[in-house]
Amino acid sequence: WENQYGDCKDKANLLCAMLRHKKVNACLALLNTENKGLIERRSPDYRQFTHAIAAVELKPGEYTFCDPTITFGRPGLLSPSDTDRDVLLIRKPFAEWARTPEQDAGTLHYDLDLQLGADGEISGWVTQHNEGYYGAAAAEEFSRLDKYATRQHAAGFVRAFFKGAEVIDVTKTP
Repeated sequence: WENQYGDCKDKANLLCAMLRHKKVNACLALLNTENKGLIERRSPDYRQFTHAIAAVELKPGEYTFCDPTITFGRPGLLSPSDTDRDVLLIRKPFAEWARTPEQDAGTLHYDLDLQLGADGEISGWVTQHNEGYYGAAAAEEFSRLDKYATRQHAAGFVRAFFKGAEVIDVTKTP
């Protein structure tokens, strides 16, 4: 807390502790985010788990999973590598198996409102709107960028469509 930094285990444990402090039943959930995320259930070993998230028990046996490493995520939003995975819930006095739900990654939407001038110049606006995990990831990425870096990022995107294009201005919205 003092360093304002932590890995997935730190953030998931902190979230669980804060929720339990408010009388919300939450526990650590361990999973494997690599490949198909398969875990040998008969003899689980800490080396099989690559990620930790929080499991909030809504009613007995029904969970909402929260990944506190997704900065702009809402409860229940998972990254594609967290979805449809076996998870080991670390509960007192025992551990329990559960599964994260299937979930798509969201949408990426780009709107190009462009005009072609008589001299061949293209002008107009490019608008990016993302939802779900893609939206949370973009919000985190752009939150770290100042106006200059945002313009450079946008220029790279626009140049993928129009070689040599220049981006004059950018506006960030929540």
